[in-house]
Amino acid sequence: MAVEPLGLATPKWKPKLNRDGVVVPQCWVTDSGYTVARVFLPEPVLMITRPGGAEAFAYTPDAGEACALIVADLEACVAKDGVE
Repeated sequence: MAVEPLGLATPKWKPKLNRDGVVVPQCWVTDSGYTVARVFLPEPVLMITRPGGAEAFAYTPDAGEACALIVADLEACVAKDGVE
């Protein structure tokens, strides 16, 4: 079964807040619930975690690529689950 591309927009990021409402440094959450954090391994990279996930599913040094990885992951979830 072919799945039509969603044409998902670039995810929007906002600072992630801890449970006390304080901004977590170098950490953001997208409008679709993905967490993106800048970590140093030993070079700075962005670590991307799925909504509700405990482990990263991707690492990239580039914010544009992080957005592309999130959109591709969302599209793969839709193709797998058949949900929009």
